[in-house]
Formats: sequence, C-alpha cells, structure tokens
Amino acid sequence: MDEVAALPGGAPLAELADKVENAQPQAVRDIANRWKQAAGKCGDQTNVLQQSVSQLDGAWEGKSADGFVAYMANLTKSGTSMTDALNGAAADLEAAANALETAKSSMSRICETLLSRARQVRQQLHGQPQEDIDSIIRGYCAEAVGDAQPVISQAENALNAAAGTLKGRPGALAPKFSSIEDPNTQTFTPAPGKPVEWTASPPPDDSTKSSSSDATPTPTPTEDRGHGGGGGGGGGGSASGGGGGGGGGSVGGMGPSGGPPSGSPPPGNVEEWIREAIKILQANGIPVTEDNIDEIWKIIEKESSGNPHAINLWDSNAQKGTPSKGLMQCIDSTFNAHKLPGHDDIWNPVDNIIAGVRYTFSRYGGFEGHPGLKAMSQGGGYQGY
Repeated sequence: MDEVAALPGGAPLAELADKVENAQPQAVRDIANRWKQAAGKCGDQTNVLQQSVSQLDGAWEGKSADGFVAYMANLTKSGTSMTDALNGAAADLEAAANALETAKSSMSRICETLLSRARQVRQQLHGQPQEDIDSIIRGYCAEAVGDAQPVISQAENALNAAAGTLKGRPGALAPKFSSIEDPNTQTFTPAPGKPVEWTASPPPDDSTKSSSSDATPTPTPTEDRGHGGGGGGGGGGSASGGGGGGGGGSVGGMGPSGGPPSGSPPPGNVEEWIREAIKILQANGIPVTEDNIDEIWKIIEKESSGNPHAINLWDSNAQKGTPSKGLMQCIDSTFNAHKLPGHDDIWNPVDNIIAGVRYTFSRYGGFEGHPGLKAMSQGGGYQGY
C-alpha cells in the first residue's frame, strides 16, 4: 500500500486497504475445518452411544431400565447440541473468511485500478504543471475511496455479525454435559436397600412377518464382500421385516453381505441421503416426494439412530444369522429383493433407504400403512416393520 499512500490524496485509501491487506481468510477456514471435524467426531460418538442405548432399551424392561434410558437420552441430547454448536461455529468462521476474502480482493482491484489511472495520466500529461497532474490524481483517489468505503463497511459488518453469533454459542448450548446429574444419585443405580428393576424383554414374535417372496422373488444373494465383524448395536426397532433366512451362507452369523465396513460412514447426512434416494425412487416409479422426508427420517431414527453401519445383533433375526443392517435395518434377503440395479450395497445409506422404502410400499402400500408410523400417529410407541 506504500505506492497508493504516496499518491496525492492517496493516504485515506491506503488506510482503508490496510484494514484487510494482512487478513488471512484461509487460516480462518482452516480453523473452521478443524471445528467441523470435531463436530463430526462428536456426532459419530453420539450415534454410537445412542445405538447402544437403543439396543439396551429393546432388550430390557422395568423402572430401572427405563430410568437408565431416560438418563442416557440427556447425554445423547448434549452430544447433539455440542455437534450443532461446533457446526454452527464453523459456519460463523466460514462467513467471516468469505467476507475477508471478498473485501481483500475488492480492495486489491480498486487500488490497482487507481495506480493504473495515475500512471496513465502522468504519461499523457508529461511536461504539464505538476499541480495539474496532482489535482487529477486527487480526484481519482477520491473516487477510489468512495468505492472502497462500502467494501470495508460490508466486511466489518459481516465480521461483527459472525463474532457476535460465535460469542453467543457457548451460552446457547442446551442441554449441556455439565447440567447432567450425577449417575450415582439416580434411581437405576444399585445401592443397599434400593431395589432395581431390570427384566429381560421377551423376544419379538416374527411369525407375522412375511418373507421377501411376498413382493418379488429373492434374487441370488450377492457374493460375500468380506467385511469385518459386526459392531455394536443396530437401532431401536425390530429387524425390518422381510423375513426368512439370509438366502445363502452367512459370514460369521452376519449374513451374506457380512458385517459393517471398517472406517467412517460415507460423507453426507441423513437428510441428504434421503433426498438422493427419493430422486432415484421417483425415477423408478415409486410415488415418494420431499413431503415424505420426515416419515423416512422417523423410520431411520427409530431403526438405526441415523447410523449407516448399524447392525442389530440381539433379536431373533440375529439369532438366525440374518441380522438387520444399515439405516433402515434391512436383513439381507429383504434388501436383495427390493434393491434397485446399481444400488446393491446394503451398507450404502442411499441404497439401504431405497430398499427399505420399496419394501414399505410392497408390503404396506406406503408410509400410512407402516406399523411404526401408524402406531405413533395413534399415540403409541414405534413398532418395527
């Protein structure tokens, strides 16, 4: 900015440019990315916790079991609020970085234009009185200041807004981990003279579940992909209907598709996966729209807590060696019967949604007949499908 400041009348513009010249928007974005990574890890661990609690909730009954589930729900809610806060804070920083980058680029352009005009007028008026040349350049500088002031004002407003929002995020956390009561004071914690009620739930009755042949013939199961052994807990629902055996040899009791893949789930979130699945389903004649997002999301929430790698290892289907898998908790035979060509990975969230929705339509005629959604609409609890 020294060259701009040296121009006649250039000092005010140089002062404005100095405000953003040393800004480092990429460094701000790097911090935002680290916060997003932290949010992702927090969300992943919250999902793991929620899945484990859902599994326990399905396996145990009694006041103590219910109290424990309710207590743990506060932990998962705190994890969710922390995830949301980190993602929100990252968005605040990204907004600040964008404002800095835009202002820095605009100021650079304004200054370069001014310097070019000053050089041009000096060449054109070479030999003329210096006072005349300086007067023209002062006019150019005044014009440049007029262009620069809104740029800097807009950047300052954006930065102040981002800073204000960011500052308020810690206080807006609700619930907070620090607000959770001591577990040793809870009614579900064993203590002398304090009875606890933990009763094993009876296994679900799968006798009413139809086999996959109710809708379409089950194709030959896909070849085992050799995924690693199953992890903990698939969601809180039953084993997603579709019945029957695995349709082929199981892999360590995991069914023909094997256990959950190692590593993190694919990028994206549940709503994005649902929207993508809806487009594919519509293209294949299934009457779903974005109005059904909430219904699909509710099934996913109850079945797998939104974890594409969820696997149910405790119910009767699991005992048969055909555990329910993925977002919508399909067993292998149901998935194979209702998948679409090119969407044959039960652990892929979009593929799993496609099969789960097609099964819902083939067996129940649509979401209005889904037993879980139907029960909840009548004030009851969710029931697996």
